[in-house]
Amino acid sequence: MERKRPSKLLLFPTIIVAILLVGIGFAIHIQLENWNAIKDNAVQTDAVITQIKTRRTGHGKNRHTTHTVYVEYEVDGQTYQTKLGYYSAGMHEGDTRPIYYDPSDPSKAMSDPTKACIIMGVIGGLLLIFIIFMLGSELKKCSAVNRLIAQGQYITCDDWEEQPAPITVNGVRYHNVKCNVTDDRGNTYTLLSESFHPAKSPYKPGDTLKIYVDFFEDPTNYYVSKEPINKF
Repeated sequence: MERKRPSKLLLFPTIIVAILLVGIGFAIHIQLENWNAIKDNAVQTDAVITQIKTRRTGHGKNRHTTHTVYVEYEVDGQTYQTKLGYYSAGMHEGDTRPIYYDPSDPSKAMSDPTKACIIMGVIGGLLLIFIIFMLGSELKKCSAVNRLIAQGQYITCDDWEEQPAPITVNGVRYHNVKCNVTDDRGNTYTLLSESFHPAKSPYKPGDTLKIYVDFFEDPTNYYVSKEPINKF
């Protein structure tokens, strides 16, 4: 029996979020480990921002901007340089920021990472909530659709067309099919199939499509079957 399974397209963002979470956790661990190594004997001093390097990567919506803040500080007449562990929009070259150094080795210095770690932790938590919500929503939809499939509750559609989908994978623009259907009360809906590689379309001209949907209970939980009728 046909079953709707979670979309494979969710795999990519799930992996990306998982990698980001691991990276965030590792960064927090390193920051706290370094801080714990010097905090008991650390001496606070003011460091002067000497340079703020800006790096931009990507284009359009995928454009990202990162800032690296370089500072210098003086201990017993000796000048030292290091990177600040964070950046904020109000920073300018020449500003001062508190920094903590190891009196036994003044070249070892860092800013208090507590605030940065909290921010990274919040970002990680939001990413985790986001991916859990996406996966939960997809699993809920699959469960509802699979009940309709088990009950054989579907409508048919001959008024459909294949079109480019708003998804690109490895440089290939995926496609989907758009179906125009009307329920028993005269309400018209435009329903979309899952996206697929244009060279691997399960639909051919002349096919009658099966759409598993319950317009009365929840028309947003639907599934355009990959097993059309009268396929040739």
